[in-house]
Amino acid sequence: MPKLFPLLPTLSFAAFVFWLLAVPMNGPLIAGIGIDDSLRWFLLPHVLVLVVIGKSFSRQLFTRLAPFATALTLTFSLLLPLVPEWGKLLLVLLSFSGAFVALRACKRLHNSPSPLVSAAGGLILANLALFVVFRFPTGGLPLFALATLPLLLLLIPAGEQHPIATDNNLKLGHYLPFILIFHVVSGLMYSVIYPAYQELTVPGGVELPFYMAAVIGAVFLGRINREIPLISGVVLGMGAFIVLQWEHAAAVTFSLFIMQAGQGFIDLFLLAFLLRFADPLRAFGIGLATLCLGIYGGQLLGDVLSSHAGPVALFGHLFLNLAVLSLYLLHRRRPTAETNSPHNLPAAIDAHEAAPTTKEIHIPEQLRLLLSERELLVLNQSLKGTTYKDIAADLDISESTVKTYMKRICDKLGVTGKRNLLQRLSQPGSPPSASS
Repeated sequence: MPKLFPLLPTLSFAAFVFWLLAVPMNGPLIAGIGIDDSLRWFLLPHVLVLVVIGKSFSRQLFTRLAPFATALTLTFSLLLPLVPEWGKLLLVLLSFSGAFVALRACKRLHNSPSPLVSAAGGLILANLALFVVFRFPTGGLPLFALATLPLLLLLIPAGEQHPIATDNNLKLGHYLPFILIFHVVSGLMYSVIYPAYQELTVPGGVELPFYMAAVIGAVFLGRINREIPLISGVVLGMGAFIVLQWEHAAAVTFSLFIMQAGQGFIDLFLLAFLLRFADPLRAFGIGLATLCLGIYGGQLLGDVLSSHAGPVALFGHLFLNLAVLSLYLLHRRRPTAETNSPHNLPAAIDAHEAAPTTKEIHIPEQLRLLLSERELLVLNQSLKGTTYKDIAADLDISESTVKTYMKRICDKLGVTGKRNLLQRLSQPGSPPSASS
């Protein structure tokens, strides 16, 4: 089992995404047992529960309830093929329990040393599994078990959470309006175009490799600039609607392929954005609710325009331009400089809880080179006046571990005690006298 721990965040996130795509989100399994339009019964209550958890639940309460919600999700999912006549009720129940599963899987990404790589790996593994499911013509209990039982990974303790590289100037409102509008477009596209795509002779799931390729591309492009995946997603989304106006039998297929790629870029951008917040429960609760609300709105709009490809393209372009406008307006309101670049370590994990010291203390570069990433996070918190107990709570470690980190820091600087450490750091040009 210890050998599984490094892969557990990736596998847990993949299990959640696979279940979500295969079952409640109009997946091939739910369609195979004759339940149509599952999104209508699942999405809206799911949005409400995500918001309530993100805004109201403490970490301790969520941690206590999440295992029970995971067990309920397994039970409700396995009941679907057995009693499909109860399908709508079970989907509503899944919307509640599934919210805990979603947030537990997303929070677990912080147990990985490379959360974004784990997120990308999870998306790719989930879509590969979904591609396999598409090879089976109908749903049934064995396939539902295949899509649901991997959620048991969420019941395995994940170990210690890694430090979160936060950006104290970043707010959820910076990008979520764009995410909402983009997913209205995505929901509109799939509600109108996907039924036409399914009527073609293209094998089911052939569109998924375009999504996976975009996710891989987003990982590498995001290292150059965080917003390149976002821009790529918008450009591809516009391209999808342009192709849709092409009067050719292949227009629907190519349009869906391009939109899948655009969705891959945007999904990974959203995960990268949400992973930068110190409170993952709130960030993912509000972030995932925004995504689902956008899809729900797109589905409603698609009902109105279901038989009109021209208006679909027109509204798609309109909403994508609104998305770009929202980004422009939000960037104008953002501070001109961010406290953390992609290459700098954060100054604190939770700045709003940290009591500032009377005099700002900077960590010399010589000392930064001697410290590990975790030691730097602990030191930065301590310099802001945060108690050891609060530091331990923020980093999901014990208070004694925080004290151990501080002792190591003092040893590397050649001092004893926090007071002497502060005095040494307050003296300009005083390099560390010891290293280890």
